[in-house]
Amino acid sequence: MKLNARQVETAKPAEKDYKLPDGNGLILLVKTSGAKYWRYRYTFAGKEKMLALGVYPAVSLAAAREKRDEARRNVAAGVDPVKAKSHVAAAAAKTITFKEIATEWHEFKKPRWSPGYASDILEAFNKDIFPAVGKLPVAEIEPVQMLTALRKIENRGATEKAAKTRRWCGEVFSYAVATGRAKYNPVSELNSAMTGHKGESFPFLTAEELPDFLAALESYKGVRCHGWGCKS
Repeated sequence: MKLNARQVETAKPAEKDYKLPDGNGLILLVKTSGAKYWRYRYTFAGKEKMLALGVYPAVSLAAAREKRDEARRNVAAGVDPVKAKSHVAAAAAKTITFKEIATEWHEFKKPRWSPGYASDILEAFNKDIFPAVGKLPVAEIEPVQMLTALRKIENRGATEKAAKTRRWCGEVFSYAVATGRAKYNPVSELNSAMTGHKGESFPFLTAEELPDFLAALESYKGVRCHGWGCKS
């Protein structure tokens, strides 16, 4: 029986990974983490193989079926879909831009975020990252290019924003590596080259000061508290 869009959307994680078949070799692999992966199971040269077709919801049910049908045509023509995909991916990695992969990553992760958090990420990218590296091929971006963009945020005094944006960019590159569009993460080593953000420290009592504080608190008569409230 074929899947429908509602079944794919509402498929919940279980104690173990499980598969939902759609027919003609297409399956939806549901991981214990809740992630959902499209797979195409086929036989080539007498061996059973598995082809990764993408991650839901970035790849919809309809799109997964199109990818499966293309793979089936390759098999019928005597071409191994895995090898065909590797050639296509190599060509695509040279052309897909940081903005394109960041947008894909954002759409993939957005269902797990609050609207405000998702908006904050897009705002940071649109303001500081896309103008700097958005049009560059994601596979060709160097650490110094990312460092230059992130230091501009720090130079405005927005060190916390810079730290968050660096982390978000790192997640985009990790996603690009995992999906075959990049070979490494150029943000992973930038922490040592940035100012960093230090949270505000609040006053605290030392061990020596604590007894005097407790004694003063015990002798304080300014407020009397009862079960129905406090009075001065």
